[in-house]
Amino acid sequence: MAAVGSSNNHFLTLGGFTKIPLDKQSQTENGQKIRLYHLENPTEEKIEKAKEAILKVVSSKHREYVGDLDDFDQDIREEPYLIRQGQKLFTLSEEEKSKMWRDHSVALQKRYLALQLSSEAGKLFSAGKIEDALNMYAECLELTREIHDQTREAGTLFNMGEVLASDDQYEMSIAHYLKCVAILETIKTNESFGALVYRGLGFAYQQCGNKNLAHMYYSHYQEICADKNNQLGMKEAQDLIQSLEF
Repeated sequence: MAAVGSSNNHFLTLGGFTKIPLDKQSQTENGQKIRLYHLENPTEEKIEKAKEAILKVVSSKHREYVGDLDDFDQDIREEPYLIRQGQKLFTLSEEEKSKMWRDHSVALQKRYLALQLSSEAGKLFSAGKIEDALNMYAECLELTREIHDQTREAGTLFNMGEVLASDDQYEMSIAHYLKCVAILETIKTNESFGALVYRGLGFAYQQCGNKNLAHMYYSHYQEICADKNNQLGMKEAQDLIQSLEF
């Protein structure tokens, strides 16, 4: 598989590549977006035009060209598909593209099922069926890990932490919250979501009698609310900190 420099849709389509539709949420396990393109019937003229587009990307975007442009003519004939993955492009053969497409289709099915399970688990939780909700969230968690959807994995861990806390299982709740935090430290996500996780951790640690850690996570919650100018959140965080009664 030959690798080339990074680009965007505009340069690639001008260079003769046709974009092949994928799910908008297509991404790698570390959150890099995926886009797929095809250079149909790569004649010498088309290949030269595609090469020029890549050179423009390298020049205008100051990207590093990872492959060897001298071999591009042969590479693109054998691997006429192009995948944009995060900041890099890779040429793909028909066989590699087909495998990626199959994997992508399976991932889409699992992502949809995970959404359904999460929704049903939420309904079970609202109905007070704690054990059933946890079991369904566990199924959802397994699916999110199979498809490397770390954003939804973090959300599922948080939901499980909330359910466990509601059932006074604070130590188990903390374990799930902390796993969620570990993921949030590696991916970009909504800071407001992180604030909710910190609030949950603070409360769980408070219930376990660990005021120091409770204070630390309540403070994290307060800081994010202050950054977001969330007045209600700031007031709640202050009240929670005062409730520790050092």
